[in-house]
Amino acid sequence: MIESGVKLFWRCHSPPVKSMRLLRSVEASRPRQTEVQVEHKNARTSSYQEGQVSDALDQLDRGVIPGDFVTYSALLQACRKAGSVCEGKRVHGHIIRSGLDRDIFLGNQLISMYGNCGSVEDARRAFDKLPQQNVVSWTAMIAA
Repeated sequence: MIESGVKLFWRCHSPPVKSMRLLRSVEASRPRQTEVQVEHKNARTSSYQEGQVSDALDQLDRGVIPGDFVTYSALLQACRKAGSVCEGKRVHGHIIRSGLDRDIFLGNQLISMYGNCGSVEDARRAFDKLPQQNVVSWTAMIAA
């Protein structure tokens, strides 16, 4: 995103000073995460990838780990790789309760997960509930 802004300025023949100001203002406006937060997210994501989805869902149910975009994304990816539709449906329930069910990125991951797990009907329901389908949505649905 930052690179796109800089390239746009360069294309418009803007002097490099303006480009650098834009870059600094974007950098300054982004929230910073501490190293501990980044390590925690990385640890969460890698543990889901190692097949500990059920444990992660139990922790999510108890409120031990946050139900956020990063968590849901990592869990859906792990369910898709494992072919676990039951755990995927649990993740989907959490996504609905959190209000993130209209997010196009998570919706596309749901379609992909259901399709990979062989549940075409669920993939179609997730597809139909998206507020707007994009190329990724259609591709995931066709692949399902």
